[in-house]
Amino acid sequence: MGLSYLLVSLSPIILLPFLTNNLTTENFGVWVQFTITVTIVPAIAILGLPYSFVRYMSTSKSREEIQESFYTISFVIALVSMGLSLLLFLFADPISRALFNANLPVALILPVSIFFAANILVFFDFFRTLQKTRLYNFFYLLQAYLMVVLTAALVVNGFGILGAVVGFLISQLIIFGMMLGIIIKNIGFILPRFINLREYLHFSVPIVPTHISTWILDASDRYVIGFLISLTAVGFYSGGYTVGSLIMVLLSPFYTLLLPILSKYYLENDIHSIKRFLNHSLKLFLAVAIPFTFILTFLSEPLLLLLSTPEIATNSFFLVPVVAVGGIFYGLFGIVTQIIILIKRTKLTGNIWMIIIILNLVLDVLLGYRFGIFGVAFTSLVMFIIAFAATSHFAFKVINCTFYPTFIIKSIFSSSIIGLILWLVNPHGILDVVFALIYCPILYMILMLVLRGIKTYEILILVNIFKDLIFYDKLKDLIRN
Repeated sequence: MGLSYLLVSLSPIILLPFLTNNLTTENFGVWVQFTITVTIVPAIAILGLPYSFVRYMSTSKSREEIQESFYTISFVIALVSMGLSLLLFLFADPISRALFNANLPVALILPVSIFFAANILVFFDFFRTLQKTRLYNFFYLLQAYLMVVLTAALVVNGFGILGAVVGFLISQLIIFGMMLGIIIKNIGFILPRFINLREYLHFSVPIVPTHISTWILDASDRYVIGFLISLTAVGFYSGGYTVGSLIMVLLSPFYTLLLPILSKYYLENDIHSIKRFLNHSLKLFLAVAIPFTFILTFLSEPLLLLLSTPEIATNSFFLVPVVAVGGIFYGLFGIVTQIIILIKRTKLTGNIWMIIIILNLVLDVLLGYRFGIFGVAFTSLVMFIIAFAATSHFAFKVINCTFYPTFIIKSIFSSSIIGLILWLVNPHGILDVVFALIYCPILYMILMLVLRGIKTYEILILVNIFKDLIFYDKLKDLIRN
């Protein structure tokens, strides 16, 4: 799953040069507004209900319970997303003028894309809950790269921004049909009786602000930039944000897999195992995220020059370290918040994020007006720090976690050495950048071993895991299944 998320995180970077070299900066801004809207609206439409499915069905072995729960949630989300889509369709003209530079066809495609996006999110959580990680990863990769191929093909062939959004929609239709077919084959089809809907909503609705937190912050950032500055500035911001936010991808495997596993231990009242999983997750995340932040910081300009235009690179590379550091705090929040979900205090994180969302909007306007896109990026960093600090304050009253301060100091020191080397070498060009991405992690590992920040037995554990995956019977089972 970690490898899948890494590959998916590269997909927008792969698509970026096709878009920036074949669309005007203004139309690239339209694409950014379209994709962020297709992300944020479905995240609201699902009402946090997939979390109820994950939390309550992770330990269920009954086919009937799974059917009733899944189709109850699916029917509700289909109705809500259809209602939102119809509303957006009716207001397509003002939406096109507000978000898409008066491009009405893009605004008309938006509601259809939102409907399918909401339902696809539910399908992904079906695979996540039942721990069908191979299917989850397959569709996760297919969705990302099918969109890249179709969008890039249409844009390169001269269909412009309309071709880009049509490619996006076609990829959704294909993924929706394939996933629905497999789910029906696995559990059949029933008409739900909505027995536990009230309990699901009571648990899930407060999660909505948490679930859509990064998307709301991202969307509000870009909307504010679009209104206060220009769509061109949205394109600049998106370039730097795309590279800097790669840090958040490191959280995804933990965020996806921890809750189903921790839910089983919580049901057994095995708090020791829960702490062990959380502590190791925090250490592993930081062990990768800290050096990755330094590497992205010092490679920000050459990476953006390779992936976009000189104009975007010059006007956005300084955003990368700010966004990346914010990604570290969001990653820590994402792991710690599993405690809050386990004890079903979802209203708590919901209230925290409601306050943060309002505060973010206010500071976006104030700092964005004063400092431009840098002020907006800095606001996001502050919001992620607040989210992590507030959530940890309440979560650690229930289950305390370890942050290994000595390890963090050694990691920052080793990463600083890597950053100094990159600053002195000053890599430019694709070969220099690729070479830097290879030798920097190796040097970091060597430094951490010398400083005893990473123990030898921890390296051996990872080596044995990869050996099991690559060299033994598990590979045969993986291929066979």
